[in-house]
Amino acid sequence: RKCGCRMMYMPGDAPVCSPQQYKNCAHPAIDAMLRKDSCACPNPCASTRYAKELSMVRIPSRAAARFLARKLNRSEAYIAENVLALDIFFEALNYETVEQKKAYEMSELLGDIGGQMGLFIGASLLTILEILDYLCEVFRDKVLGYFWNRRHSQRHSSTNLLQEGLGSHRTQVPHLSLGPRPPTPPCAVT
Repeated sequence: RKCGCRMMYMPGDAPVCSPQQYKNCAHPAIDAMLRKDSCACPNPCASTRYAKELSMVRIPSRAAARFLARKLNRSEAYIAENVLALDIFFEALNYETVEQKKAYEMSELLGDIGGQMGLFIGASLLTILEILDYLCEVFRDKVLGYFWNRRHSQRHSSTNLLQEGLGSHRTQVPHLSLGPRPPTPPCAVT
């Protein structure tokens, strides 16, 4: 923005900086920006970065230098020092996309909390039901035990009354007696 141009590797519609603009404006602006520690710029939503690789060799053969010297009307030394062959190409025709995503979405958090709460509520409900079941069993045992003891004590008291009150008349009312039956007299044979 400051220089009115962009570097060749920067995306955008601005014209590419000329060597003079790069030297006078772009390079100092980039250096100042890199030295500045208090950059409050947000991370870009999308960026394109081209990896570059630079390799240089001298002109491969004397025959090529002689050919260019004759063609350009220059000496071989001048050709070796000032002429270059520039090849620009993609090293590989693929690209890599790096995306940043939230590690834990809000919906996942709420789902996990709901699942845990369901687990705890289910566990506490089961515990309450177990306690109620235990109390019902204790109550049943106490009530049935009370009635059984009462009934059992009534039987014993009625048996005692029958045994004491009837005394010798025990044989006359055998169906009321809860004690052992008296021996029956032997039958007479005629």
